[in-house]
Amino acid sequence: MRPEDSLRDPPPADLDRLARPESDQPTGKAACSGCRSSWMAPLTTAVPLAVLVHGAGDTARVWSSVQRLLAVPSEALDLPGRGRHPSDLAEVDLACAVDQAVADIEQATRGPIVLVAHSIGGAVSPPVVAALGVRVRQLVHIAAVSAPEGEMPLAIASNEFANRMLGQADVIEAAVRGGTYVAGPRDEFPDGLRPITDQMAVTRVDSLHLGCAPTTWAGVDPGLPRTFVRPMRDRLYPPTSQMRLAEAMGATEIIEVDAGHNAMRTASERIAVIIDDVVLRCC
Repeated sequence: MRPEDSLRDPPPADLDRLARPESDQPTGKAACSGCRSSWMAPLTTAVPLAVLVHGAGDTARVWSSVQRLLAVPSEALDLPGRGRHPSDLAEVDLACAVDQAVADIEQATRGPIVLVAHSIGGAVSPPVVAALGVRVRQLVHIAAVSAPEGEMPLAIASNEFANRMLGQADVIEAAVRGGTYVAGPRDEFPDGLRPITDQMAVTRVDSLHLGCAPTTWAGVDPGLPRTFVRPMRDRLYPPTSQMRLAEAMGATEIIEVDAGHNAMRTASERIAVIIDDVVLRCC
């Protein structure tokens, strides 16, 4: 596919029939009724752990309001270069982020999970799912980037933005070299690393290193159920861009929410209900 082709809107018929508007969404805690999909997960009585992956320029704390409202168990991850995993942000690439995410999940649980990713965090999803196999019962993207095999996920959202990140790569990396993201007073950084407090600088390097890395779906079961949560007031990735992202992840369900890009902060109750519903369906 040519880069300019990634900006074309997908044929609307198939994706539009999957979309559920705000009025059709679950409004309370769901009863465990089994995963409504032709994909058959191994039988288990365990409630899957909701594993939450933040986006660019964020940390695990972005999920704190949602976690307080969840009825199901959850674990919010810090990708490398921040929070529990301080490291040189200039050296953090997709492989490093995936390895850390998988290690943290393995430490949190040996059971089933539902993987939930926001924004640039969606770039981490395919290799994490491939590494964990059938333990991943469902994939949920909240305005998250995704791409077909071999393409850059950020380019599917905005080819112009992706090209700008690539063109400024040296400057973006120089701004954070030798530093780790310190987003709050509780964050620590080891000797040899300087504190980075500029959230925009972290957002740019995350977008470059994660969002501009080619996607591979190798090892991901094509029948895995996939939900795309579509914030309808998102100005970073407008609804038309999100439909391209939903198509790229192979969404089997699209849920519309009345929120902006950072729906975990501005619509935390709605996001918590959606996650609870998805997880409990997968019991």
